[in-house]
Formats: sequence, C-alpha cells, structure tokens
Amino acid sequence: MFHCQIKSNNNFTFFMGQIEERLKYARKSAGFTQQTLAEHLNVAAMTIKRYEKDARSITVQMLSDIAMICNVSVVWLLTGTGDISQIDTKSAHQATPAHEEIVRYFKDKELARLINANLIKLEQIKPEALKRISEYVKLEIRMEGGNPDEELEWQELARHLKNGTSGQ
Repeated sequence: MFHCQIKSNNNFTFFMGQIEERLKYARKSAGFTQQTLAEHLNVAAMTIKRYEKDARSITVQMLSDIAMICNVSVVWLLTGTGDISQIDTKSAHQATPAHEEIVRYFKDKELARLINANLIKLEQIKPEALKRISEYVKLEIRMEGGNPDEELEWQELARHLKNGTSGQ
C-alpha cells in the first residue's frame, strides 16, 4: 500500500510500499538499468536504487517522468491496478544490452522510450525484410549525398541486436 503526504507547497510525495516493486518491474521491462534510467531522469543511480528499495519517497513529478520513460501508466505504478500500459510484456523482457547501449545515447526521454520499444519489434522482422529496409535507407542516404556506410554499419548493428551485445 502507499501513503500520501501533502506538503505545504501542495507538492504530493508518495511513500513507497509496493510501488517499489512496480518501479523495478517497469524499469526492467523497458530495458533500463538503474544507471541508464537515472541518466534519463537526470538523477543519481542511487536515487533510483532507493526508490526501488523503499528507502526514499518519490514526488508525483518523478513518478510521472518514470511512467513516461518506461511507458507505464502512473495509476498502475501507484496502485498496481488498471492497464500497465502499451508495453507488450512478452517482448519487453527480450530487451538486450545492445538496446540499452543504443538508447542511452539519446537525451530526449520520449525518443529514448520509442527507440527502446521499437528495437524489440525490429528484431521480430524477418531477415529478408530487414535487408530490404536497410537497402532502402542506404539508397535514401546516397540520394541525399551521404555515405550510408559512414552513417551506420547496418549488418554490424543487426548482428549486435541479434546477439545481445553492445558492439564495443
């Protein structure tokens, strides 16, 4: 259960309870470590760790930010009821270190969330279709006067995504 305390500046702070379990589940389902989630929230990794250990209260704003980044509903985070969100929990657990490696380079929280969710879906595309998509993107880059091999190593990216490695 959670408790709510209203501070004098009308800033709500929720004290954990079972919320910490849902925070951890949402973070892991979205493919984040405590460190990478903290980077997207501009807080220390220790802050995330404390939220997940019921050792620190969490503000409504922080709860809302975590929900947005992890693509879960605030209501679900608070109560454990209702739809978790649009996360496909079966495929969300398939996130690999390669997903996390790519996502952590993006500062825009919404873009990072979308990339993370779509990388999992990308892996489910048949290799032939992925090759056609890659060829199309390379053609578009060439038409714009660029060198597609300098922009992105397509085969290497696909190999790292399939193997779950970071490419370093």
